[in-house]
Amino acid sequence: MDAIKRKLIVFAKAPIAGHAKSRMIPLLGAEGAAQLHREITRWLLNKLSHRVESGATGKKYETELWAASDMEHPFFKECVAKFDITLKQQQGSDLGERQFLAIERTLVENEHVVVIGSDVVSLTRGDIQDAFQTLEQGYELVISPAEDGGYGLIGCSKIERGIFDEILWGGEQVYKGMVNNLNRRNYNWKQLPEVWDLDRPDDLIRLSLEPNLPPKISQLFENI
Repeated sequence: MDAIKRKLIVFAKAPIAGHAKSRMIPLLGAEGAAQLHREITRWLLNKLSHRVESGATGKKYETELWAASDMEHPFFKECVAKFDITLKQQQGSDLGERQFLAIERTLVENEHVVVIGSDVVSLTRGDIQDAFQTLEQGYELVISPAEDGGYGLIGCSKIERGIFDEILWGGEQVYKGMVNNLNRRNYNWKQLPEVWDLDRPDDLIRLSLEPNLPPKISQLFENI
């Protein structure tokens, strides 16, 4: 069997009360917000982490979980055992540098890499497959804009540090800044469909309408 040369990287924080999903704390409390983060990460990994077919080519991808904090946290170890994935440590001073270093490192032994955050709950296996298929068509980079002005998925077959420069991470101009950087560097890139991530209390209503929502997530809405 040919070696799998496609990696899906999922960035995630540890579900620590007071630190995870802090914008949800006024509505859910610190423990509830941490529990929400824990459960949506599990849900996303369950949806996406298996070695699934990557489109009509019959090629597959493998999943890696990259921890933003202490990778020895029990939650990360639980995910590794449950979903049969690899755990690695994020490096870098901001989100752009962390993404660049993860992609650069992964492309050393892989043809394509796709990076997402654990809170982009709208993504499906089909979305991941489409991202890899588009890269296989010869594009150097694919990106899914997010409704809040950022982006929820970035996939690469080549990477340059400069595409992450001069971007105010967490702001509403992140996607526009990335597009400007890509165009200045003459990247052969393609925009994928827009996604949404779970970031603000208003997003909980939308989350509650998601099909096949795990019971442990639904239960968090009972006290709202």
